[in-house]
Amino acid sequence: MPPSGKIEVAEEGNKRKGEMTPSEMRQCSKDIVAWFTQHADLDAKGADQSVIDELSKKRDLPLALEELWREACTGIWFEGYELLHPQSIGKMLSDVDAPYVPFARDIDDALLVVGDDAVYEYEMGDGRGDRLESSVADWLEAYRNKLLEGRFEYMDGDGCVETMASAPSRGK
Repeated sequence: MPPSGKIEVAEEGNKRKGEMTPSEMRQCSKDIVAWFTQHADLDAKGADQSVIDELSKKRDLPLALEELWREACTGIWFEGYELLHPQSIGKMLSDVDAPYVPFARDIDDALLVVGDDAVYEYEMGDGRGDRLESSVADWLEAYRNKLLEGRFEYMDGDGCVETMASAPSRGK
């Protein structure tokens, strides 16, 4: 570990080519949950498999999200968006256009959704917004890497905010 105590994620060298494997997705989820356990005192409890199965009967679920829900079904933040419990998602589906599945919500009820494996912003009433990433697995992996690099800190009730040390310079 570097002297600063932060973990650095190496981008060079033996970089993975192609999609994440199921075991890499599982490890990515474990890393995210471990970060929140350490930094946000998360007492992680995964969703019952039956709840995930019930939701997957209604809409296609990416394996990366299923892996995350198996590790923790609440208490995870994606910057200002909090992970939704899969049981509450089942109740929301009638308000969200198919094929999208909401998985996180912010304080203003804006959503992060996954559809055709891509991650999008979503506003109730306005529908799908900007695409954030073409793969939910890649999106979770990139977020995990930023957490482990120390680029975010947890603020109770507000989620994760970018640390000043990682914010881009604004000039003089």
